[in-house]
Amino acid sequence: MESDPLRMRKIVHFSKAEELRKVYAEEVKALLEEDREAEAQMNRSMQAEAANLEMSFRVKEASQDSPEALEELKRQREEALSDMLKDLQYQRDLQKATIRGRLEKAKAALQEQQRQLRQQFEACKEEARKEFLDLSSSLTEKARHDKRAQLLAAARMNPTPENVYALHNQLKEEYRDDLKALVVRQMQEKAKYRHNAAMQQKAQESQEAQASAEKYGGNYLMKRCGRITSPLCHPNNTGSATENEAVKAELKTYTSRKTSELHQARVREIQEAAQDAALQDEALRLQEEHLQTVIDTLREFTSVNDSSASSLLEHAKQEKLRLAQERDDLRRFVSARLQEVEKLVRERKQQEEKRKLQESHAAAQKRKMSAKAQETAARKQGQEKDLQRQQRRQAEEARKLRQFIEAMGSEGKTLDDLRQASERRLEKLRRATERERQRQKEVLASKRNSRAARQAKLSREKQAALAQAEQNDMQSAQGLLQSIATKCTATTGESAEQDSGENDFRKLVWEMEVKAFAEEKLQRLSETLVEFLQAAESATNSSGPEDTSIVAGSGELRETVLQVRFWPQSLSRLVLD
Repeated sequence: MESDPLRMRKIVHFSKAEELRKVYAEEVKALLEEDREAEAQMNRSMQAEAANLEMSFRVKEASQDSPEALEELKRQREEALSDMLKDLQYQRDLQKATIRGRLEKAKAALQEQQRQLRQQFEACKEEARKEFLDLSSSLTEKARHDKRAQLLAAARMNPTPENVYALHNQLKEEYRDDLKALVVRQMQEKAKYRHNAAMQQKAQESQEAQASAEKYGGNYLMKRCGRITSPLCHPNNTGSATENEAVKAELKTYTSRKTSELHQARVREIQEAAQDAALQDEALRLQEEHLQTVIDTLREFTSVNDSSASSLLEHAKQEKLRLAQERDDLRRFVSARLQEVEKLVRERKQQEEKRKLQESHAAAQKRKMSAKAQETAARKQGQEKDLQRQQRRQAEEARKLRQFIEAMGSEGKTLDDLRQASERRLEKLRRATERERQRQKEVLASKRNSRAARQAKLSREKQAALAQAEQNDMQSAQGLLQSIATKCTATTGESAEQDSGENDFRKLVWEMEVKAFAEEKLQRLSETLVEFLQAAESATNSSGPEDTSIVAGSGELRETVLQVRFWPQSLSRLVLD
């Protein structure tokens, strides 16, 4: 019997669903009524428009007498009626489309609300079912606990074999109930696991089939390479190399796919065995807990001189030891299966890596062969081009030989005549070349001589200019020195005629001015003369023996310069004296 909360929730959801249906029905009814009203209004408009057209055309017909004009008016009236009907039909279709869209929108909204209401109802139903199951389990657990407590109290009050066996049977019955619940839950989990595995395998197969179809355009293996009619199975195959390569690739793909499927099936089988062992271990754990409960419960009744509790306790202990050993065996089995799965996965990974390595090696070999083929083709093409160039060169040589033979035809027809004529022409060409070479040598020699003459003339002019510049500089230096000496003499004479105080002051001023002026001018003059002397000596060293006079002049000039460089000190001493 359903609980009151679940019944109330059903009633609420049913009332909401009924209300939604009523709202949808009212909306549909309103839309249909609006459609009928619009259609009636359109019909009335059509009738009024048709009547107006008819009236206007009748007035026009009454004013016309000719049959042609009447026919034209009749045609115009039919066209106007046709246009009016088309416009009204377009408006009607537009209105129907609008009404239809609104109906579809209302229907979609109703379906969405119904879906949400259904989800809410399913959620409430699931929640109520969980609450009911929890309540049922709690009530069952409470009843079991009360019954066990009652039997335990009876056995404690009167520890007879009957009461002890009744308590033991109660514990065994509780164990059976727990085992049934565990088995049901394990079966559900196993069914869910198998369903998920099957769906995953199906999706993977579908994906692989789709990928194969996209790559090879259908089941190429079954079409081109059946069990018996495979092109690779016949040694006298006449198919093309491209088809054979495609068949080999498809066979390789098919083999790898089958190997992968077998590997996955083996892994799933081992995993299912490990899962069964784990479920069995869970059942054994439940039985071990039950035996531990039996041992803990019957231990307090072993003090009584009764063999029933002791025998049951001893049997429970032995059974517990057996279960512990069995659980250890199961754990080892599960560990072995897991290790086997890891080994299979590792082997599969190694095979995949090996396959990828082989594919990369094959691709590298293919690229290498392709490069080699391209190189061979390029070399062959180069050889063909060389052969063509050689053929063109031979043809050009043959053409020139024919022209030469035609040109030499007047001098003879035999090979000796042709050879002698060729030697004569070569001798003429050699003599002409020698004459041209001699002429070029003469031109170069004349250019070289003229260049040497120009250079000698420029050198002589330069040396003369340098000598003239030296002489001018010496004259200017001597004039400068004479002017300085004259100024010094005049200044000294003037200072002797003044009185002693003014003479001392003027003497001091003159010493300062003359000393600074003389030092500056003589320093500049000495530097200029030293530079000029060095230039003259370098020019003299590069000249021949005919320039000894310049050397002598430069020596005298050096002595004069050295004397001039020491004149400021002598002049200062003279002024002080």
